[in-house]
Amino acid sequence: MKDYDDEGSVATPTGQMIKVMDVASLGMSDVGGDVSAYFNKIGVMGKHYPERLDKILVINVPASFSMVWNIVAPMLDRNVRERISIYRANYQEALFELIEPNNVPLQYGGTCQCQGGCRHHSPEETLLKQRVDTLNKMAEAKDSDNSVL
Repeated sequence: MKDYDDEGSVATPTGQMIKVMDVASLGMSDVGGDVSAYFNKIGVMGKHYPERLDKILVINVPASFSMVWNIVAPMLDRNVRERISIYRANYQEALFELIEPNNVPLQYGGTCQCQGGCRHHSPEETLLKQRVDTLNKMAEAKDSDNSVL
């Protein structure tokens, strides 16, 4: 199981998350471990922070996924289940309705060619990292000033 961004969720401008999960290599042996834990976390998030979850696209599902889904789906809140779309193939149209093709890696039909991937090297991500660095330096300076007292 792999999130297309390798780490987490991509937030929309409204602050909602869109998850893209590539489950091409998912097998029944995965159900009890990572997959179950992952969907459990999604379920908790959907229950406690329903406004944050916009859509989950599960793509490249193998034939065995229906068995996995039958086990996982009852553990999810109805609100979360309704936000999940499952695609064996031909998912690009649905994907591009949610995410601009230039923010989607080539392997998923997008046009992202950022060195290292758009998730980590987009102009927006670079600005966010700069802002976080600035805030961290300000906090460190404040802590340093307080430790002198």
